[in-house]
Amino acid sequence: MVKAHKSILISMILVSCILISICAFLFFAQNTAFADSTYTINVYENDNNALDRKGNLLGTISNLTQITYQDIIDANFETLETGYEYHYYLYDENEVDKLGEQIQDIPIELNADVDVLRIKTLKSFTITWKNVDGSILKEDHLAYGSTPAYTETPEYDDAQYTYTFDSWTPTIVPVSGDAEYTASYSTEIKKYTIRFLDFDNEELDVQENVEYGTTPIYGGIDPTRPSDAQFSYSFSGWEPSIVPVSGDATYVAVYSTTTNKYTVLWKNYDGSILENDHNVPYGTIPEYNGATPMRNSDEKYSYIFS
Repeated sequence: MVKAHKSILISMILVSCILISICAFLFFAQNTAFADSTYTINVYENDNNALDRKGNLLGTISNLTQITYQDIIDANFETLETGYEYHYYLYDENEVDKLGEQIQDIPIELNADVDVLRIKTLKSFTITWKNVDGSILKEDHLAYGSTPAYTETPEYDDAQYTYTFDSWTPTIVPVSGDAEYTASYSTEIKKYTIRFLDFDNEELDVQENVEYGTTPIYGGIDPTRPSDAQFSYSFSGWEPSIVPVSGDATYVAVYSTTTNKYTVLWKNYDGSILENDHNVPYGTIPEYNGATPMRNSDEKYSYIFS
């Protein structure tokens, strides 16, 4: 009896060990299979007649658990064309009217084989048009391979030169990257009219076609101005001060002044001179400094200076 129980116990232990081994194997196999699950990526170019439709198969990437933009680039299905940008999107046959998630640098986890659609677009570059002084006339954003064109004639002006547009520097070429073009001009020095006027705006000298940067020289004799009751005038220069030509200019004669002086005679009633004051400035109130004037009495009156 004891032997029978012992045999049964051993059998049960052996069965338990076998079951545990089987379970462990199945668990390990299941997790190994899950860990080793990989997927296939089929990369298609887009149908040029419909950007969200599949075109030709470019290639396949196998054994992936996730996908990034770099994975597709590293696959190197074909040489990427210069001047184009390439973007990759998950593709769903059931969602043909729209693109799926864009594949970028952040990994997308996979749980099934997927199709990827590659869309190719021409790169756009900035073309900057500048004037001779470095100011920006215009900026264009043009596709690779197109030829830039500035549709208007640029203009520039300053005090020194007249500018006539000549060409663009450097020579315009088809777009291959960002580029700058600067307007080039032929130049001709500007000429101006210089006028010299007297104090009353009478023209004394007019000089035409005087080149920019030339210092004008008055071509006449020194102007004069008649004296008036208060002042005598002497020519002293021009207002404003003469400077090199930078535009049409007018210079007006300037005079220094000397206050006129006069002789004041003090006379008695009979015309005899009581005092003679010389060099009395204009506007000064004369002052008599002589003896009090007198007049002799006559038969009818006596006289007192008042």
